[in-house]
Amino acid sequence: MLVTQSLRPFGSGQDVAVWRLVQALASHPAVRLTVVTAVADKATLPSGIRLIRLPTLPVWHGSLRFLTFLLVWWIARRWLRRGMDYVLLDSPLYGGGDAALLHFLSSRWYPRLAAVSGLAGRIRYVDERWRHWIAMTLERCVLHPSRAVFLFPVSTSLARDLIRKHGISPDRMHVVPNASDPYRFVPAESPPNKESTRILFVGGAWHRKRLDRAILAIVPLADDVVLDVVGAGPVSRWMAFAERAGVGHRVIFHGLQRDVVPFYQRASVVLIPSDYETDGLVGWEALCCAVPVVATPSAAAGGWLVNGVTGIVAETVPDMTRAVRQLLANSDRCCRMGRVGRWLACRRAPDRVAARLLARIRLHT
Repeated sequence: MLVTQSLRPFGSGQDVAVWRLVQALASHPAVRLTVVTAVADKATLPSGIRLIRLPTLPVWHGSLRFLTFLLVWWIARRWLRRGMDYVLLDSPLYGGGDAALLHFLSSRWYPRLAAVSGLAGRIRYVDERWRHWIAMTLERCVLHPSRAVFLFPVSTSLARDLIRKHGISPDRMHVVPNASDPYRFVPAESPPNKESTRILFVGGAWHRKRLDRAILAIVPLADDVVLDVVGAGPVSRWMAFAERAGVGHRVIFHGLQRDVVPFYQRASVVLIPSDYETDGLVGWEALCCAVPVVATPSAAAGGWLVNGVTGIVAETVPDMTRAVRQLLANSDRCCRMGRVGRWLACRRAPDRVAARLLARIRLHT
């Protein structure tokens, strides 16, 4: 049984990661898969899956849809199943998205919010604090040692957070990473167009993923360096930010795209300046396409970025600018990084990740 708030092949990184795992598990001859979810794309579901849909509030604001989903699941599991639950954690709270991420960002996020003056800043601060309290309460309920739950965090950094922040025994968890898709995400057949140099930023939640850093990082670079932004967000606000930085003509917003492979294939470097990631798919997708990555230490915590081998770790905006400049000036180094990254990403194919998950469940039972 797999529990996830939504089951669809398109959307957030968590949606895509769970979808790949479901496809791999559904194709396994020894698996009878049941998925408990609130949102599902039935038209694209693999055959042989039993789907249980739970009612939730159709409201995203304040994480109400997720919070009601978890509450209904907590009630329903008494009738659906008894005994051990196996939970794949992209982030805490069954992959709880923004509500769970607040828990890990609190040490840096709250002081930043508290420094915002005015009524709007105070309202946002109170709202974030309320959501954090709800998230922590639900985390303690779901992850408490007395509950018969075995956890599969997607990265060693997330496993360390669960041990440190929740006191969960290492015996109750085993790291099973997100699956990459090296069969769909492949390197470009020909080199990128040299009329302009493309730097790629992929993702939503632009405040947490720090689009501001990506924009500022290209300011000192040559005028032919363009930043492609793929993902949903308040475009007008961030376009105004880019204009104030003097690079409005060099930042292109493409919106949410169903097929992001062409953007990776024409990129020279992928930039990931996030404040926090568990095992972000953008890094793995870039490696599948043999594109070197520049990322912050917190974004690279999933283990996909080997500094100097598959990309460069850069903590500040000047560091990012310096790293991008180094990569653009050395195409041979980029090619070497791309080959190693591609080899590493192929080891995370969906069928391999599913086999690893099933092997651990059999060992535990």
